Amino acid sequence: MTDYNKAIGEELRKRRLLARLTAYQLGTKIGVSRALVNFWETNKRTISAQQLFDALDALNVEPSEFFRSVRERV
Repeated sequence: MTDYNKAIGEELRKRRLLARLTAYQLGTKIGVSRALVNFWETNKRTISAQQLFDALDALNVEPSEFFRSVRERV
């Protein structure tokens, strides 16, 4: 079974690190805690569509580019 949630979390972490942001900094930009960002990245919590699009906007990542990379992971 394909685990898209895990792939999304891993890709989110990769993109955050490429943007040179800490989990705290990304969380602050989108109004969530550092812990929640870490939970998403480690697949302990599932990110909502709204929060994902907010995060991608904060990271200046096009959703189509993000999901293409996610698709390659699974």
